[in-house]
Amino acid sequence: MPLFIALTITHHISGRRAAVLVTLSLLAAIAVIPVSSTLAMSDVQQLEQGKRIYREGLLPSGAPLRASVQGGVPLSGAQAACTRCHQRSALGSSEGGKVVPPLRGAMQSRHAGVAESVPSSTRNQGARHTYSVGTLARALREGMDPTRRKFDTLMPVYQLSQDDVAALHAYLSAFPAGPDPGVTERDIHFATVIAGAVSPAARQALLDVLQTYFKEKNGETRSETVRRTYAARTPEKMYLAHRTWVLHVWELRGPPASWPDQLERYYRQQPVFALLGGIGAGDWQPVHDFCERREAPCLFPNIDAPPLADDAFYSIYFSKGVALEAAVLAKHLSAAARGALPGRIVQVYRDDGVGPRAARVLRAALPEPVATKLVDQVIAGEAPPTEQFWATLLGRDQPSWLVLWLRGADLAGLRTVLKPAAPGQGIILSSSLIGDDLNQLPQAFPEQVYLLHPFALAEARERSLLRTRAWLRSRKIIAVNERLLANSYFAVTVAGEALMHMRDNFSRDYFIERVEHAVDNALNSSVYPHVSLGPGQRYASKGSYIIKLQGGKLAPVPVGGWIVP
Repeated sequence: MPLFIALTITHHISGRRAAVLVTLSLLAAIAVIPVSSTLAMSDVQQLEQGKRIYREGLLPSGAPLRASVQGGVPLSGAQAACTRCHQRSALGSSEGGKVVPPLRGAMQSRHAGVAESVPSSTRNQGARHTYSVGTLARALREGMDPTRRKFDTLMPVYQLSQDDVAALHAYLSAFPAGPDPGVTERDIHFATVIAGAVSPAARQALLDVLQTYFKEKNGETRSETVRRTYAARTPEKMYLAHRTWVLHVWELRGPPASWPDQLERYYRQQPVFALLGGIGAGDWQPVHDFCERREAPCLFPNIDAPPLADDAFYSIYFSKGVALEAAVLAKHLSAAARGALPGRIVQVYRDDGVGPRAARVLRAALPEPVATKLVDQVIAGEAPPTEQFWATLLGRDQPSWLVLWLRGADLAGLRTVLKPAAPGQGIILSSSLIGDDLNQLPQAFPEQVYLLHPFALAEARERSLLRTRAWLRSRKIIAVNERLLANSYFAVTVAGEALMHMRDNFSRDYFIERVEHAVDNALNSSVYPHVSLGPGQRYASKGSYIIKLQGGKLAPVPVGGWIVP
C-alpha cells in the first residue's frame, strides 16, 4: 500500500526539502526482529495478517484497507497496499525524482538500490527512531512521526484498528536483516532444472551456455575477491556485493508427481538464491509450485506450456507458450467467423500436459457458435500416428481446419494422405512444438499450412540475435538449437544485470523487482519479440504472428501483424 507514500517526495521540493528528508529517515527505521521457528500459532497468524495488509491491502477481517491521501482522495484495497510504493521487498523504489526508501533494517541507511537518487548528505543519517506499535499507529492514522513531525500530504491517513497496526508492525519487524537463502559471505548459489525426458542434445546445449557464462563471470570478477578485502575502508563498500556464482544442476526423473520431493531434497542439500533457465518436457507445474512455495525466483525456463498463473510472483516466463498460441488462434478464427461460420475444426493432440492445455484454452476462448464446430482427437500411446489414423480422421470428420498441437515427428504419417485443400480450408501448426526448422515439415504438405509463431520473424531475428550469435561462436558453442541457446543466454545475462544493480542487498524479492527493470533494458535478445515486464507481469512476450507457408522452400509469410489476444 502507499503506507509510506509520503516517502516519495522529491528532493527538488524547495523550502521543504530538509523536513521531508528527515521524515524519510525517521519513517524508514522500523526495527528488525528475527522470526523464531518456535513462534506461537497466534504470532504466526499475526504475521500472516500483517503480510496481507502489506502485500494485498486486505485487513484481517477480509475487508479492504481504506485510506485517504492529499486531503481526501480515497484509496482502497490493493491501491492502498504497501507494495504500491515500497514494493514487495520493502527495499523501496524510485521514479523520476521521487524516492521511496527501504524499510528493511541493515539496508535502510543506504537506501538500497535507490541510493543514487538521494542526495549524498541524506544517505547516512546515523541513528534513527524505532517505531513502536503506538508510534506506528499515530503515523498511519494521523500522519506524523515519533517526534510528532507532520508528514507530507502525499502520506495517506489510514483507517486501522489497534490489532491491524500490531499485525503490520509484526510483519515489518520480521524482515530478515541478512541475505536470503542461497547466499553466503563468498558465494551465491543458483540451480537450473532439467525436468523429464529432455533429449541429451538439449540438456547439453543448456549446460554449455550456463556453465560457460558462470565460468567467465567468476573469472572476470576474480579481482573483486581481493578488492572486497579493502571494502570496509571505503564509504560506499562497493565491492561487498561480489560473490562467486555457483551452479547446481537439478535433474528431475520419473513421473511429475515425484518431482516435488526431488526438488525439496535438492534444496535441503543446498539452498539456492534462484533458478535460472532450465528445460522441461511435460508438466512444469511442480517446479512452478516449488518456486512459489519456497519464494525462490525462477527465471525463463525453456518450456512449451508454462503454468497459467497471473498471480505468481517468483516465476517469470518468456510467454504463455501453447496457451498463448491457442488464444491467438481463437481470436483469428473468431474474427474470420464474423463473415461466415467455419466448417468443422478438428484439433489433434497428445495427452502429455502440453497439448491438453492448448486444446482447453482454444475451446474456452472461442465464441459459442464457433466452439460448437470444434472436435477433439487425442492420440494415445507414444508411437507416431499412422497413415491409417490420419486417413480415418480425415474421412470421418472432414475438417475444414485441422489444428495440430503436435511435434514434427508426429506429422510423418500425414503426408501421404493429404490432398490440396479447398479455399477456406487449412492446417494450423504450433511453431513452439514444431521447432525452429520449418523444413522438417513434410514437403508434400499443401500450401494451406499456417503456423502460430510467437517468435521474431527471420529478418528481425537476424538483427536481434547478432550479439548472442557472436558470443556463442566465440565460445565455440554449436547452435544445434538456437532458440534454446539464445533463451538460456538471455536468462543468465538478465540475472547478471539485475544482481549488478542490487549491491549487497541479497533479497529474492528485490532480485525479482530488478529483473523487471533489466528485461526492458536487456542488451541481448531472446527469440521472442516485444519482450517486456511491467510490475507484476510474469509473461514477457504477449503475442504471436500467424505465418503461412508458401512455395517449395516453405518461406514464412506473415498473415496480418502481431496479434495480442
